[in-house]
Amino acid sequence: MEIHRIVDPSFDVNLYLVLGREEAILVDAGTGHRSDLVAGEIEAHLEGRPLQQLVLTHRHFDHVGGTNDLVARYAVTPRVSAEDASPIVEGDARSTGAAFFGGTLEPAVVEVIAEGDKIDVGGGSLEVLSTPGHTVGSICLRGDDGSLFTGDTVFPHGGVGRWDFETGNFDQLFASIRRLNALGVRDLYPGHGVPVQDEASEHLAWALATLEGYGG
Repeated sequence: MEIHRIVDPSFDVNLYLVLGREEAILVDAGTGHRSDLVAGEIEAHLEGRPLQQLVLTHRHFDHVGGTNDLVARYAVTPRVSAEDASPIVEGDARSTGAAFFGGTLEPAVVEVIAEGDKIDVGGGSLEVLSTPGHTVGSICLRGDDGSLFTGDTVFPHGGVGRWDFETGNFDQLFASIRRLNALGVRDLYPGHGVPVQDEASEHLAWALATLEGYGG
């Protein structure tokens, strides 16, 4: 798989374009505030491949606000966990944090994905991992090439997702990061910050230590 990081500068949120032989998957949608910029970067890397899927790691506005813009451009169906689907479908500005960011969220049609689902990327695959804690429906995607897309569950250098937003839960986050730490992944692709190559396990161990410092 070929992975390209696309940064939505509105809130420095990372989107990832994952390319297979003939397929393309986008992880997260950004805020929608800079959709033209995001689409331009997507087009620069697609090289004629169709964008087949949009996978949302969790409900928060900075990761889902651009959903409908991308649907309009590429006719993709957004996929998200059942636990985080309803606020996106309903355009719930409070639960998604859109109101916190000073905006609104346009309702979107989504398709539900669940723990263990495999997303084919043509020559590789991404497995859905349920990792609640930052939100109740947060997911990560584990590639069979050793990659891990973590949304806002965990960040490099010991960073972890906040658990004080609606549906966040410290104990669930601790359990999720403990699970991720045991996977032995190689590369870490977070929802914010610079991806980590080859040393993902070390950074996940730091994140686990961070939560242990809070009494986990």
